[in-house]
Amino acid sequence: MKILRHTLSLLLVIMLLLPIATQAFAESVTDNAYNKENANTKWKVTVSPGDSQLTVSFPKTLDSGIVPDTFTLRIITEGQSEPPIPIVLTADTMDSDTVTYTFTKLTNKKQYVIGVVAMKEGEHPVIGTAVGTPVIIPVTIDVKTTVENGSVKLTFSKLKGTKAPTVYKIQWWYKTDKKGMPIYEKTVMIDPLKNKGQEISYTFVKLKNAIIYHFDITAENGADVLGQTKDIKATPKATPKK
Repeated sequence: MKILRHTLSLLLVIMLLLPIATQAFAESVTDNAYNKENANTKWKVTVSPGDSQLTVSFPKTLDSGIVPDTFTLRIITEGQSEPPIPIVLTADTMDSDTVTYTFTKLTNKKQYVIGVVAMKEGEHPVIGTAVGTPVIIPVTIDVKTTVENGSVKLTFSKLKGTKAPTVYKIQWWYKTDKKGMPIYEKTVMIDPLKNKGQEISYTFVKLKNAIIYHFDITAENGADVLGQTKDIKATPKATPKK
């Protein structure tokens, strides 16, 4: 499966860049002799994922010290029937040393290939590629713990945004197997619509005092994880005698 995906990615890169490079070389005012050293110039193009979007970034100045006149960007994905529409950015309108552009309205969890062609009059084009997958980056859920005799209370604020969670899941455990992996107790499912106010509270009762309990909370909407915590620990304790 990994080999297949890698092969598809390579095919996408070829489909994406072959017509661009051909056109760029044809329009060059220099001779069209293939310059392997220039074509393989190390020029780092990176991609940052977001919700239904990918942000591509790269240095405005090439490793050779040349500042291109234009950068032409294209994005393509497997199964795309139409050729990618080029996005042309002009270097002289950019103040920053790093060029960024965000492709929006993409499909989450689908892999895309982005190609960038840097052009300078009189120079051979330089090509950069990157692969990215749009995905929602979960935010951190801040949780307040309150421990009492045989109980742990978890309190946290509801997440807000254009996409709201439809369920909050609490996985918890206090025992581990021989490999140190958690042995989960029954997952707690919380419907935010049934909890009024801006906060959600849930109390675990009938716990053992002086035992460390672990809790993981995720805020989900369908297959999307919108928020999460990581291994919240709490230890119930007996009420001090007066």
